[in-house]
Amino acid sequence: MNAPFFDAPPRTDTDDIGPFDANIPNRRRIFWAVLIGLIVIAVVVVGGIMFLKSLSYSPPAPTQDPAIGALVANQNQLATSQAQQGEVLAAMATQLAQPTATQPVIAATPATQATAIAVSQLTIGKWNISYFAGVTDQMKSWIFKDLDPALWPVFPNVDNAGYPAANGVEYGMAESVFCQQDQRCDFEVAARHYRLFTGDFKIDGVGVCHTKDGIGCALAVFNVGDVTAFWGSQEMHDGFTVTGRYWNGDVLPHAVWALLSNTVSNMLNINSPLNQNSGANAGANCSVPGGCIGVDGTFAITSGNQVLVTGHTIINK
Repeated sequence: MNAPFFDAPPRTDTDDIGPFDANIPNRRRIFWAVLIGLIVIAVVVVGGIMFLKSLSYSPPAPTQDPAIGALVANQNQLATSQAQQGEVLAAMATQLAQPTATQPVIAATPATQATAIAVSQLTIGKWNISYFAGVTDQMKSWIFKDLDPALWPVFPNVDNAGYPAANGVEYGMAESVFCQQDQRCDFEVAARHYRLFTGDFKIDGVGVCHTKDGIGCALAVFNVGDVTAFWGSQEMHDGFTVTGRYWNGDVLPHAVWALLSNTVSNMLNINSPLNQNSGANAGANCSVPGGCIGVDGTFAITSGNQVLVTGHTIINK
């Protein structure tokens, strides 16, 4: 019997039915195996790269708070400023340690007078006078009188024995233990001023004196120049000093005479408003209650650090 026209012909195993045939499960397995293999390879590659990076890893530079950076910058700037100030102060200290320049009215000479040599010397009364380079004709004409302690029981800042105070000196600032610490001090005399010192001393270009056998030491320096006289690190031993202005440079020998006469009066304990009735000597000069038995007196006239005239005398009680 013939089959109906709509019946499909019998199927055989060799018929090609396209890609969706009976072998599709095998192809899927191959696809997934390949895909998984690629994924594994990718994971291995990425892991290897990360591992290699870890071997060469270096931590990044730390970041800095802007506020801290500003603070450090300010500190650095302050340190720089302080260093510059230190350099300025050091320069100023160096300049200060150098002797002051010579006055315009006097020919300039080296500031240190440690090796100064007198250009001429002479004796005036009991004074041994020395003149140095730069001395003026007026100074060479001056007459220095012998000291008279009995005539000057008072400091020459007042009228005395017919001599006006206008030709004397000012009693300025006094110090009773001058240079007591280590016996080396800076010795200064302001422009148009004097400084009186009593005690052992050694000052470059001016003189040297040490108390011996009851003979004490007195020194008066008059600076006629326009700048301060400055001798650094000089020898002075536990003395007394007073400084002030002199009033009349044209009669400066009078101021020298009056000032040192009164100083000797006090050191010798001569009866005076300061030392009455031969009591204990004011200041116990020469380290004894009765005062000194003599005084080694020196004066110097300078223009700044330039020594122009010196005088030396010894007077006994």
